Amino acid sequence: MQLKSMTGRCFLMAALVALPVTSFAASTPVAGDREDTQTLELMKNLGFAANDAAEQAAVLESATFSTDTTWEVHAQKLQALKDDVNEMGRIVSRLQERRNALSAAGRDSLDHVTALLKEMAANSQTAIQFLNADQQNFWLASYKKNVGNLATESAQLANSVGRTIALDKAHGKR
Repeated sequence: MQLKSMTGRCFLMAALVALPVTSFAASTPVAGDREDTQTLELMKNLGFAANDAAEQAAVLESATFSTDTTWEVHAQKLQALKDDVNEMGRIVSRLQERRNALSAAGRDSLDHVTALLKEMAANSQTAIQFLNADQQNFWLASYKKNVGNLATESAQLANSVGRTIALDKAHGKR
């Protein structure tokens, strides 16, 4: 079972996922309300994907410590994680299209999330390539480190998006 490599497009999409840790919405009254709602919906969807990625990465990381876990389980979890990264990339791309409508803090947060997503895309690709090349020795320290990085980055991304949504709610953005 071979995993497909991420394409350059997926890396670009993943790079766009860095969402601001602070409020995303610019403060344009009436016309901005609809944009704020759409932006918040995108953020919520990003949050769902980020939480799923964090869960997948945590399970994958715990599997690196079990000698009973097969490479197929790793392959399935990596594929699910890759799918989440791609979905987050699509969402971030849409948020980037709205970049000018974001507050300065929102743009900073978007940049932060994008950077984390880029790292996740790179680490996912490296783990996939490693597993494709050697299904017998995926217990090596380099693979474990790569998976550990994925777990850390996905948790940071999920926390960052969650804080952003909470700040928007606290500021009355719904």
